[in-house]
Formats: sequence, structure tokens, C-alpha cells
Amino acid sequence: GSDYFGGGLAKFDGASWTTYTKADGLPTHNLYGLASDNDTLYIASSEGLIQFKNDQFTTLLDIPITSIEKDGENLYLASTQGLIHWTPSTYTLYSFPAIESLLNDTDRVWIGTKDGLAYFDKNMGTITTIPLPYIPSQNGWITDIAKQDNTLYLAGGFGLVIYKDNNFTHIDLSEATSLALDNGYLWIGTKKEGLIRLNLSDYSKEIFTLQNSGLPSNEITCLNKQTELYIGTRLGLVSYTSAWKTYTEQDGLLSNKVKAIEKAGDSIFFAQDRGLSWFKDDSFKNYPGRSYQTLKYLSPYLYLGAMDGLYIFDLTKETLT
Repeated sequence: GSDYFGGGLAKFDGASWTTYTKADGLPTHNLYGLASDNDTLYIASSEGLIQFKNDQFTTLLDIPITSIEKDGENLYLASTQGLIHWTPSTYTLYSFPAIESLLNDTDRVWIGTKDGLAYFDKNMGTITTIPLPYIPSQNGWITDIAKQDNTLYLAGGFGLVIYKDNNFTHIDLSEATSLALDNGYLWIGTKKEGLIRLNLSDYSKEIFTLQNSGLPSNEITCLNKQTELYIGTRLGLVSYTSAWKTYTEQDGLLSNKVKAIEKAGDSIFFAQDRGLSWFKDDSFKNYPGRSYQTLKYLSPYLYLGAMDGLYIFDLTKETLT
């Protein structure tokens, strides 16, 4: 779904915070997504598309934006009115139902909505709707999209739908919260039934729960696949390769409630309800304080979304206060 940053904008230079609010020209504190281009930051917000450059805010578009994807000079924006293709010289609005998720692809932008799947053809400038079976009208939101080769994996309250060669396969499971591809397998985090590893060759599945794994909870909040699979839960963090390794507050994790995971260089960051943990060289460096909801790495900065603002962390400083 859409990321919520909210509360305002703050920039950290390694020694002090510079906070940006409406008084400094920020049109709103309701910020939903970010994209960067060298010295320019693009912000999706409730007041439209905002540009932040040279410490100045400029509203580029006054239609509420809920999600943002960048491809060169092109921005693809999910809005309350549909999909927007924005360039520095012009923009085009394609009226469309409520959009929940976007995935930028080579020649398409895949669109997850409350009614199913669609895609925007970058070359033709057209939107094609693909009706999905298996999706009940009361819970049809596509909340996460993953792609490998020519296959799409769609997660939501309906479980998992696989779209390949114009055919659909439905994997019946409880509400899927997150997806991570892993060399012929798809990891699926669920809201109530733990973690599922789906074999993509025959769609057989292994289910990992409190009872048969190292998971500390059956509620999976987030996934991130690097060399290891990192699994966020409400009761701790787990890494998995061939064995389970659980990290809790007793192991140095700042809080057991892991909300988001993001890789930045050779480090992994974990957003929690009581602050931020930086995991590097098998140890944690913690930054206690506010509750961070989301993380996004746009080199060289790590952006942290909290209810009281958006914080920008320069990794070269290795300091957060």
C-alpha cells in the first residue's frame, strides 16, 4: 500500500536537525512517498506533487498524490483521480479507480487497484485493465506486487494471485501482507498464518509458524531478501538462510515491533515503534526515540517516516539524534 510519512519534513546534516513545516513553505504535513534525482527530492502528498530543491518547496501539481515511481525524467503518480504521467515539461492524467500500489517495469507501470490489475504502456500512453478472478469485491485491494521474468505476483486480502502468459493462478491463503522473491521461491508474509515459502516450479508451499520454526509471531509485518531473508514480526526480527536466527530486545534490537526493513549499502535498517536499529557486522547500533513507520533508501540518504515528520539521515555521518 501507500507509505505514509506525515508530520512535516526534517533534514539531518550529522550534527543537527533542520525541520521544515508549513511555516517554511511545505504545503502539507501529509507526505506519502518520495523519489530523488541528484539534488532534487520529489514528494507525493495530500496537496499534490512537491519539489524540494535548494531548500525551497515548489508545488508542481495540485492533485493529491498517494504513491510515486520514477523512471529517468518520468514520474508515475498514483492520485485520487487516477494515474499521472509527469515530466518536467508536461503531465497527463489517466482517469482510473483508486490505486493502491505501483510497480515500475521496463515498458510498463503495473497498477494495483481496489478492483484488480492494470498497466500503463509507456510507449503507447494507454492503460489496459486486466480483470482478476478470485478477488472478492469486499477485499479486492492489491497491496503488493512483485515481478520476476514474465510473471507477476499479486498479494492482498484474497491471498496470492499469479499472472503469467495471460493466465491466472490463485494460491489460497490468508491475507498476504508482503512478498519477497528468492531464487525459484516466493516468500509470502501473512497477517495471521505465519510465513509461506512457495515453490515457483510447482506451486507447492511450506508453511512456517510459531510451532515449526524460529518465528516469534505468526503476524508478519515486512520482508526483505538480501543474502539472507529478513522477517519483521510484531514480536521480534528473524533472519533466515538455512537456519532461523531470532533477534529480540535481549539481543540488542531496540524494540520487538519491527515495522519496516530497508537495505542501505552493506547495512540493514529496521524501523520500530521505539526508534531505529542499524544492523552491521552482526551487531546493532540503536537510535531510540520516535516511532518510525517506514524507511526508504535513496543514495546517499535514508529517509525515515514518523508520525511527527520525515527525517533524512546521511549515512556518511553515522549519527542520528
